[in-house]
Amino acid sequence: MREFNLDQLRTLIAVVDLGSLASASSALNLAQPTISLHLKELESKLKVRLLERSRRGVSPTTAGTILIEHAREILAIADRASEAVRNHREGLLGVVRVGASAGLIAHHMPNVLQELSMRRPDIRIELSVTTTATANAMLFGDELDFALVGASQRQSGLTVIRWREDPLVAYLPADWSVPRRVTAEWLQEQPLLTNEPGSALYHQTLRWFAQAGFIIQPRIALNNGEALKSLVAAGYGAAILPFDSNLGSIATGIQVRDVAPAMKRSTFLAFKSSRSTAEPLKSVGDILRKCGRSSA
Repeated sequence: MREFNLDQLRTLIAVVDLGSLASASSALNLAQPTISLHLKELESKLKVRLLERSRRGVSPTTAGTILIEHAREILAIADRASEAVRNHREGLLGVVRVGASAGLIAHHMPNVLQELSMRRPDIRIELSVTTTATANAMLFGDELDFALVGASQRQSGLTVIRWREDPLVAYLPADWSVPRRVTAEWLQEQPLLTNEPGSALYHQTLRWFAQAGFIIQPRIALNNGEALKSLVAAGYGAAILPFDSNLGSIATGIQVRDVAPAMKRSTFLAFKSSRSTAEPLKSVGDILRKCGRSSA
């Protein structure tokens, strides 16, 4: 029996994901008769029906679901193989995947990328926006090589080291009358903007208020520090975030105050212990450590 090919698997996945042959035809830039032929060849080779057609569209049979699960893995392996050969052709040693919050990527990864481009131009970095919880799961699932996380939870198989510390300050609308140092007692009476529940910064903020005897109800919660600052500048509320010396165009709408008692946000570098000594991971890990120490 001739084996099915990658194009046929891509066609099957596209038809199921998009719900129709016509949509798959448009997405894959293939004529609809070609789409039908790919599906017919697959079913012929496997001697089983893979799809059910109805007025509501196309759905996989049980056999189709089984094949699609494996097809996604096969195509992912093929894509990685193609990328590895392309990297070799272009003189790249490899690709290293790093996950971090949007704020950390915006403020601190440019320094890492600049250092890497000077010292190791043969390594390419892929960045993913993550939370601490999703980053740890992605490390264990080999979807990330390194992650910058906001909590130092020790987990078997992961190495977690302190990367940097940043003071936390209160961001307040410019037209508010505020004390020189902002306390939990004063701030809990104001409309508050926080990171989303589940983030390390959200829990740290809640603990800071709780230690002063207050339970807060945020007016809004977002996992995007820049968006929170924009809302502060618009007068929507106050936020506790890492200090940022460059507020750009929103600077005139914000005033920044120290909080009392003082707080710092710790960021940790996490990676799989078993993989940290292999290239190109070792080089990237060394650069990440250097950039963290130099900016702490």
